[in-house]
Amino acid sequence: MIKKVIKKLEESHHVTISEDLVQYIICVSGAFSTELALPELTVDIVENSMIYAKKEHLKEVTKQVINKNFNFDYNLYNNMRSIDKKIVAYHEAGHFVVGKLSEN
Repeated sequence: MIKKVIKKLEESHHVTISEDLVQYIICVSGAFSTELALPELTVDIVENSMIYAKKEHLKEVTKQVINKNFNFDYNLYNNMRSIDKKIVAYHEAGHFVVGKLSEN
């Protein structure tokens, strides 16, 4: 689902984002917001990063654009319990596996 939305955003904003950076956003966004569900938060950060990159005359989103645009509080992330980080990682890995299997 997210891949289709991101593809439409890339076409709309004429800015691309790598799959690795989408995974980066998913991993860090779970630690920084409880206001939105993770898929909506991810899409919101991706789109805002694309808008910011476009303002900077870039053709693709970079990690620096993401970090500048959202000013993540890494102290909060670094202070998360190890088990919570693993839970998020396993959850997101499940989405990746389902996505790969549903492509066939």
